Amino acid sequence: MIELLSAPEFSVYKNTDNLFKLMFQKNSEPLVNSIIKTKQIIATNICDDYTFLFFRASSVKSFKQFISKNKNITYENTLKLIFSLTKQLEYLIKIEHKCYYQIDIENIIVIDNYHFLYLSNENLMDLSGSNNLLFFKPFCRDGFISPEISNIKIIPAEIHFKTIYYSLGLLIIYFLFNTNINNLQDLKEILHPIGETKLSAFIYRCLTEKIEDRNILYI
Repeated sequence: MIELLSAPEFSVYKNTDNLFKLMFQKNSEPLVNSIIKTKQIIATNICDDYTFLFFRASSVKSFKQFISKNKNITYENTLKLIFSLTKQLEYLIKIEHKCYYQIDIENIIVIDNYHFLYLSNENLMDLSGSNNLLFFKPFCRDGFISPEISNIKIIPAEIHFKTIYYSLGLLIIYFLFNTNINNLQDLKEILHPIGETKLSAFIYRCLTEKIEDRNILYI
């Protein structure tokens, strides 16, 4: 098999008959479950220690490779991005009682130009009994992060898991408009091209200032 993609936490290998191998640096059982049990991919084999799995697909790309082609930046593909990542998030939160605290595009792969998977153990944290993320040690802030996480100056710190919804909203804006918003005052102007759509409403709900009011309902 030849190495197709390489990232700090995972690698993807491919052979000649569309069989791929996704390999992690360590046991990744909750992460693997979040992509298998939500049927994002159909695994042909999973190793006992959840460090790698085999699956079949027509193509596997990094997120950067996918967005490098302007033809891929469409309303339809934005909905695919939302559908895939929210399915994965909901599984992790409800079943594994874990949640990401940020989204880094280096950790996203795209399978068959349809399924967007977020692959990071380092960004995945346990949820407390009150559905909060608990920060006990220094952490990386290289990805899309919420204002409340950006403002953490002292640890330990405790943040509601819906902080990740803000990161998702930022990712969608980046995908559609190739921009990082610095404050919500810019949001109305940035979203003007998609007008009064369900997608713009979804983004607004992700970026609601009050963390407990954020949601990922697409209605």
